Amino acid sequence: TGYVARTGVFEVMSVSREVRKLIMQNQPTQTMRDQAIKDGLIEIRQAALLCVLRGETTLEEVMHVIPPEYLGTEH
Repeated sequence: TGYVARTGVFEVMSVSREVRKLIMQNQPTQTMRDQAIKDGLIEIRQAALLCVLRGETTLEEVMHVIPPEYLGTEH
């Protein structure tokens, strides 16, 4: 494939003040996730596509390795 090493694709959520409030209020996970996205969370599909754009991997490899539910392509 021409790729030398493996590249990790991660989704890391920082706990902002707003997310912390939602946690303390025992809000649903999706509410917390929505706030994290507003706060700048790079979702795993975005991180994977950035790797494709940087030439670190191919779209085919992303589709092969990352489950469809994380890519928004589930059927």
